[in-house]
Amino acid sequence: MAPDKKMRILVSPLDWGLGHATRCIPLIRSWREEGHEVVLAAEGDTAALMHEHFPDCRMEPLHGYRIHYSARLPLLLSLLIQIPKILLAINYERRWLYNLLQKEHFDLVVSDNRYGLHSSKTKCVIITHQLFVRVPSLLRFLQPLIHRQTQRFISAFDECWIPDKPGTDSLSGELSQKKPLPARAKFIGWLSRFNNSPVAAEAYPSYDHVIVLSGPEPQRTVTESKLIAAVKTSQETVLMVQGKPQLTTESIVGNIHIVSHLHDAALKHAFHHAKKITCRAGYSTLMDLAVMGKLGRHVYLLPTPGQTEQEYLAARLVKNEVVGGFFKSDKSSNPDV
Repeated sequence: MAPDKKMRILVSPLDWGLGHATRCIPLIRSWREEGHEVVLAAEGDTAALMHEHFPDCRMEPLHGYRIHYSARLPLLLSLLIQIPKILLAINYERRWLYNLLQKEHFDLVVSDNRYGLHSSKTKCVIITHQLFVRVPSLLRFLQPLIHRQTQRFISAFDECWIPDKPGTDSLSGELSQKKPLPARAKFIGWLSRFNNSPVAAEAYPSYDHVIVLSGPEPQRTVTESKLIAAVKTSQETVLMVQGKPQLTTESIVGNIHIVSHLHDAALKHAFHHAKKITCRAGYSTLMDLAVMGKLGRHVYLLPTPGQTEQEYLAARLVKNEVVGGFFKSDKSSNPDV
């Protein structure tokens, strides 16, 4: 039963890939069905995706962390150089929220992995499955420092919602299952935009092989070019989703149908009928496949190079025979599983 009081809720997902936004969708949908007012805060592709799903929700422009990869520098160095920018973004969003709450009231602020969106003026929740951040092997000596800082960030929030299941059903493994957890952390189960939605009966085309891309540039485009070269001579029918929700383009390259973006019903249909799925090892994508019952030996993962979380998840799921395999970058920084 919905509570008597109708709340005003501010939701802001991180802009590092689209997964932080997609996993907020079932929460926003549920709150709106209960009659609560939801205001969104984002920019770029994240804002475009949220607007697609909730066009009548107010969208507040809020700068993202704007992570990018260099075409010239090693991936690890490229990420290290951007640490000051990330810290500045965290400070900026803290000031942004302070100024917003000076003008209007929210009963609840929900941040998906944005560490600065908290305030003593109202209840603030952070959604994250990365309570124990993995670091590259070369920086293993920094693990205790990074863990303490992560816990400090999380402890500033009133609650920490972990989008996973505890125990043997966990998708995130050691990213969220280590002890001790923060005092106000709780598991809320998998979050997927496909939760409780049937496969569409519409006559969408079906494909043998579905490829879904995402992540920072230029790595996303580099991966796309390599995959096109690898599959364009196969006998499969291939659908490639580029992960560009601000665009509405499509093209045909041999046996490959390339689309910039698919809305949920079409993507769920494609996943449901695919004989093979190749996708990033992003946690939200894994949750989407899990709630559909589509994880299995026909799924192949593409961890974004330099993202130790994705490299860990891919290696762990292959080791546990949850997926069929993963493509390990020559520049992988994956810690031991």
